[in-house]
Amino acid sequence: MVIANSDSNSTLVSLVDTKPFQEYAAYEYDYSNDNNSCVAGDESTSTCSSTSTFASTASLVRTRLLLSNGEYLYLPRDCHDLDQQGQRLDEYLLDVLPKEASLLLSNPPKRFSSTSSERVLYVAQGERANVATSTSALDSSDDDVDVLVSDQATTCHILAFRSSSTTTNEGRASLTSMTHLDGPHYEDCIRSMVQEHVEYHHQQQQQDFNNQVTLDIHVVGGFDDDDGTSAAITQWLVLLLAQLADEYGSSSSLSFLDFCLKTCAVTAMNDTGDSCPIGRGFAVHLETGNVCLAKCDQDLGGPVPVLRSVRLWSSPEPSSQQQRSLSVVHSYRQPNIFVVHPFVFRKPCKGMESLLTLPDDQLLQCTSTSPLVEEEGFCHAIRQSVRFLQRYSCQQVFGKYVHRPLLFRRRRRRRPSSKDTLNEWEPIMMM
Repeated sequence: MVIANSDSNSTLVSLVDTKPFQEYAAYEYDYSNDNNSCVAGDESTSTCSSTSTFASTASLVRTRLLLSNGEYLYLPRDCHDLDQQGQRLDEYLLDVLPKEASLLLSNPPKRFSSTSSERVLYVAQGERANVATSTSALDSSDDDVDVLVSDQATTCHILAFRSSSTTTNEGRASLTSMTHLDGPHYEDCIRSMVQEHVEYHHQQQQQDFNNQVTLDIHVVGGFDDDDGTSAAITQWLVLLLAQLADEYGSSSSLSFLDFCLKTCAVTAMNDTGDSCPIGRGFAVHLETGNVCLAKCDQDLGGPVPVLRSVRLWSSPEPSSQQQRSLSVVHSYRQPNIFVVHPFVFRKPCKGMESLLTLPDDQLLQCTSTSPLVEEEGFCHAIRQSVRFLQRYSCQQVFGKYVHRPLLFRRRRRRRPSSKDTLNEWEPIMMM
């Protein structure tokens, strides 16, 4: 039933049993502190900065998730109330969030290619990466990356975290991480990404860890699609981020970490008005923390892009509630190394061969959750994945026991005048 991968959402698109939005509505924020609640129309609403049509009839609760204006985000106590009023969480956020997202979306995306003057690390769908930067003269672990970027998101959401702290020798240390989410099945991975920031700053400050650290959060993606796929991802992700902010804020050992939602351009906020996404790609500049919409040429996909896309075929089916895993392709613990971890290929299923003969319009209908808004090259990428699965086995790529990762590094320039670009990669031979 599952026949093909998609850059837009569930990677392996089934022709039946697609999950409606309502099935994700059960993921609720854990409001453990009733003192933070406010009921619209009551005197307590004077402390609520978030007001909307929904707020006039329902209860809101203050989360520990900061907004870019320094105020806290208020969320509905029960998102089922939103459903009953015919409103979605992303529509509620459109009313209450600061309008910085409008400025981001009003600017054209920055174009990146293999000849760009910046060293780019591309994060594909289903992957995650983190990169450390430091101004400390004693820290030699800086990576050869200037920009983290991902694109080709339609219903997918691109999530980035960035945090900074003062090191023991008065330098500044920052960690930036990014992932490309194709559905609401990655809670453990998101929690792990946050924990990486905690561990990184503990390591930088060693025994003298007294400074408050702010985790800046950026989310871009989704649009007002007919079946509510984007809205489901938005609701799951925003509620999870609020839950994490509450857990860390209420823990005496972890309360040094503040969560701040700096960028939120998702679903209804990211729609042209014609059921089409405005922002499909997102980039974070590591030195400054500046962000922008992004568009990447196909030659910037990093090492073995077809093999990495085939990983999507090994994921559980979209209708499965099983937690899926985001592949870590780059970590500050192994600077300057790009890793493709071993995985077992999904066996070609019945009818896969026919995908190669379908015209583009039919292939889109069979394989995409958002066939009307996919970018040029989508069908070509699917056919590449199918041909790869037909020609190669996972044992041929990762060894007899599927245990050997593939390692890459940025290609070294042979001489200053060399035509080698900053964004070419070469394999590292393992002994």
